[in-house]
Formats: sequence, structure tokens, C-alpha cells
Amino acid sequence: MDKDPLENFAEQLASWESLEGHAAALAAKARVILASDPDAKLVGVVLQPDAPEGRELFAHRERSGGQAGTEIAEVMHREEVLRVLRSNATGSLDWFPAHDPGRTTLPLASFMRHGVRFGVTPMAAPPAGSGRARVRMAHLTAEQHRIGEAIRGCAAHLLEVLAATRRDHPEIDPIGVIVEPGSPQRAALLAASGHADDLPAAEGLVTLMRRSEVAAVLAADHRLPAIELPVIGPGPSALPVVLFARDGCYVATLTRP
Repeated sequence: MDKDPLENFAEQLASWESLEGHAAALAAKARVILASDPDAKLVGVVLQPDAPEGRELFAHRERSGGQAGTEIAEVMHREEVLRVLRSNATGSLDWFPAHDPGRTTLPLASFMRHGVRFGVTPMAAPPAGSGRARVRMAHLTAEQHRIGEAIRGCAAHLLEVLAATRRDHPEIDPIGVIVEPGSPQRAALLAASGHADDLPAAEGLVTLMRRSEVAAVLAADHRLPAIELPVIGPGPSALPVVLFARDGCYVATLTRP
């Protein structure tokens, strides 16, 4: 039976109210952190006490002297939030707002008992007397859904190759690469991966490449925004993936159950 879209609706509504209520304070905290650490990549996080995905974050808060059993709102480093999502809610990564290099917006994440809700709020302080900060919901577009399905369709193959690569060449820091036929980066990626002469023009490519090779292709193409490649520790169970599509690049992380 398909899941009822109205299931847990009250919780979803409450999480949105919570994000709106905390957005201005979270943005203010982020501005203070960025004043002393301009390169910090930050996320405003709201944790509900019964959120299973937030257990690791709650543990961090309790160790630092926070009160357990209550709603918590704080600013955290992006990599901390990503680590928890990769461990507990991999399916939500497609929804996680991208880092804003211009620091004009702050990504938000609300961890609930039955899921995670994401949003984005302006980094600038709202005008005096304007009430709550404006929060924009992070929607999954039709194109993002297609990209997610494409990445999931290649997951088993890429993770199988990853296990063999980590076993035979543990020194390699691999990135899973999916190249669609219409990608503007296709020629550069084929050349870097050694497939330039043996792949028909109408075919895509699914392979592993060295992190340095992928980073070089991304850096050389000035049409692309800055792309953040996830950093994964050693082991055969997790793999950063970049899908190069006709209209841009999409980054995800695959994990083996």
C-alpha cells in the first residue's frame, strides 16, 4: 500500500513552524561565526528530542552541556550534518540544500521523529518589525528526481567496483562518475578516464575516477559553480558520486546497507 501523503502531517506542519521560528536567530548565529571564520560552511539545525536521525547531534549537544529532551536550535558545520544524514537518512541527501558560496542564504534542517525537512533562509537580518524571517522550502524538482533515480540505478554497479578498487588499490581516493551523453564535460571526463577512443558519441559512462581527476575537470570548466566533493573515510561501503548532466552537475553519496 502506498504511504498516505497526509500521514504525520501535524508533525510536518510543526517542523515548518519551528524552522520559521528559529530562522532569524540561526542566521544571526551564523553571521557571528562567519565574522571570525569566513570560510565556514554552516547549516541551521533544529532537533526534536525524538528524532532518530538526530541522535548523533544530540549526543554532541549533551557532551557540550546542552539540555536533553527539549527542542534544540543551533548552527553546525555542514560536514557534521552531512555525516549524520549519510549514516541515518541517506535518502534525504537529494533534498539537502546546496552550499551557497556567496553566503547570502543559510541552509536549514529540521530533524523530526518521522523524517527531515529542509529549507533555506536569507543570511541578512530581516528588517525591523517585519516579524519572522522568510524561509523557503527546499523542493525536489522533476529534474532532481530524475537525477536521483539515475544515480540509484547505477548504485549497485558503482559500489561493487568500489569494493574491488579499495581491496586492490587502497591508496586510491575514488569518485563515482556518471556521464550522460549530452554533458558538456563529457569529452574532458572521457579523456581523463582513458575512454576517449572506445566510447560511441551517443553513450554515457559509469565509472570510478580518482578524486584529483574529477576535481581537475570541475575546476577547469568555468561554466560550473563551485562543487563540493564529499570526503569519505576508507572502507568499501560509501562512495561520493558526481552525475554530469546536460544542465549541470549533481553530487550524492552512495552507501552500502
